[in-house]
Amino acid sequence: MAIDGYVFVLNKDGQILKYMKGQERIFNQDTIDPPIENATKLALAEDLDYLYILEPQNKRIVVMGKTGAFLMQYAIESDIGDIKDFAVDHQNKKIYFLAGHSIYKTEAIHLNKQE
Repeated sequence: MAIDGYVFVLNKDGQILKYMKGQERIFNQDTIDPPIENATKLALAEDLDYLYILEPQNKRIVVMGKTGAFLMQYAIESDIGDIKDFAVDHQNKKIYFLAGHSIYKTEAIHLNKQE
């Protein structure tokens, strides 16, 4: 779940539900290829138009707009182990993720597109 005024709820299959004041709102979500099979975390950028979905099974972070538009996905090296968590540093344009006992970082290139 992630909140920015709206409440976004993530299902394991990657489907996102959107609520306001307890009422479900329409959320037309683009198709993601390959489809999400086992999402574990949803995060958002409060002041920006981004939702992030973590899918450790396929070692990726999917970036969507808050309108449901698919923007891109970050595929993570296959030999780093299980990804447990992530954080996006919007100011410094980095994505940090925790895998095993290590923290890794990558450039948040989707943030360069907003300049």
